[in-house]
Amino acid sequence: MTKVGTLKVVRDQLRAVDNGDARLFTTLVRDGLDALVMSDGEFAEKVNVSRPTVSRWKAGETVPHRALRPTIYTILAAEIERTLRPIEADERDTEARSRPRASSYPMGEALAAKSYR
Repeated sequence: MTKVGTLKVVRDQLRAVDNGDARLFTTLVRDGLDALVMSDGEFAEKVNVSRPTVSRWKAGETVPHRALRPTIYTILAAEIERTLRPIEADERDTEARSRPRASSYPMGEALAAKSYR
């Protein structure tokens, strides 16, 4: 799967996450940071923990208290959205440009305005 595909999957999982699932936490943090190409130190700074703590989370050795997980998920989701926003906007622009317009064809406007029954 591409990095963008992984980001979209992680984003969708973050939207429906259960704070009690420790294994899911490990998977989301590991996959999310890998797809974001974000270092443990960068993420640690954003969530105000040490780099070794993030490394232990990714390895599944420890997880934060379930009361703290929503905050961590929110920060991770914000980073994913910030990364995906321009990519998805570009995808929409590309899709819109690839659709044929009525005015692109001879007499296209006249045909587009004409109603067929």
